[in-house]
Amino acid sequence: MTMKRKAFPRFYFLSNDELIDILANSQDLAIIQQHLKTCFDNIVKLEIVDGETIKGMYSGEGELVPFKKDVKARSAVEQWLEQLQN
Repeated sequence: MTMKRKAFPRFYFLSNDELIDILANSQDLAIIQQHLKTCFDNIVKLEIVDGETIKGMYSGEGELVPFKKDVKARSAVEQWLEQLQN
């Protein structure tokens, strides 16, 4: 888990149990979304199309913030989460 936290430093905000949940279910975006509020400030949900294309994010106030470029949730979870913050 240390390697995953080094690869994506926002994982340091998660407990070991939360990180294990994300890594064990890395292809299940519904489970990963449950932990977004801990990793990112005020991101509560992602706008997902076709089960893997992330088009934007929803704030705690319900505002949709579209991304300039879609993010594909295909690679390792830490890689596409990195793209969300860029």
